[in-house]
Amino acid sequence: EAEDNDDFLDIQRKFEDNKVTENLVSDKRVYSFWSVFPPTNKVLYQFIFNTFMKKKTLLKNRETVLDVGVGTGVLPLLYKVAINPTSNLKMYGLDVNPNAIKNAQINSELHDLDLHLQLFDITNTQNLAQKESKDEKLDKHQETVTKKFANEKNVAKARDAMTNWHDDLFPNVSEFDVIISNPPWITAKPISSMDSGNYDDKEAFLNALFELVESRLKKPNGTFWLIYSDMSQKLGLQKEGRVEELTKSHGLIIKAVSKYKISEPENDKVKTDIDVVKKQSNFLIYEIGW
Repeated sequence: EAEDNDDFLDIQRKFEDNKVTENLVSDKRVYSFWSVFPPTNKVLYQFIFNTFMKKKTLLKNRETVLDVGVGTGVLPLLYKVAINPTSNLKMYGLDVNPNAIKNAQINSELHDLDLHLQLFDITNTQNLAQKESKDEKLDKHQETVTKKFANEKNVAKARDAMTNWHDDLFPNVSEFDVIISNPPWITAKPISSMDSGNYDDKEAFLNALFELVESRLKKPNGTFWLIYSDMSQKLGLQKEGRVEELTKSHGLIIKAVSKYKISEPENDKVKTDIDVVKKQSNFLIYEIGW
């Protein structure tokens, strides 16, 4: 078990010394590795938990859950506690950061969460061992799909299969009942690697996320929870209605939106333009489906 692992105990002591643990939702303590975005706003995560709780009846029979950008593993934990702590949910998480994968593994072991993890970059089409160009990969994929559907009249099905670039992501799971993601909110180039959890240059992650959802969210009753912010819009970095635009272009529908004011810092703490904009911004949870 994690508690008996010397390496884990060393990490735990280090975390406690540096005060980077967060108690979220009663006794659920989450540890955050260095270079992994920490869940520091307890009120915000309580809001996420409450949003899941309100949909408990709707979501209780959903079996497969994928967290895109798993980080510390806090979202799968909150989801399971909110929906059904004793259920046999099959939970999956991916992240581009190796430390995040290790971090989520530690937290999942702490809370007896059956979380399957994979190191994966959704913005990169070359996740496979074979390093092929995108065009070469597309040609081979289209050839395979064309043969597969040669005797079928279901053109839409063939088209969907051709655009599925994520076959190597948890290949034993064809579709997910629920997909959750809290992508980077600021659509600008990160200043350092430590900023990657906050910045999404040219919306690379957001665009790839919607492509993944379109190809792997179960039809017709799958649910995509997008946890986002309008901060980039307030900063003039993203046009208004961008999420709505992406949702529509990928054949999805926004079913509900919950809002929460990100922060209300005291006046003496508002020192930068970002702080001022943050005070004016909203934290948004989109419930998206087919």
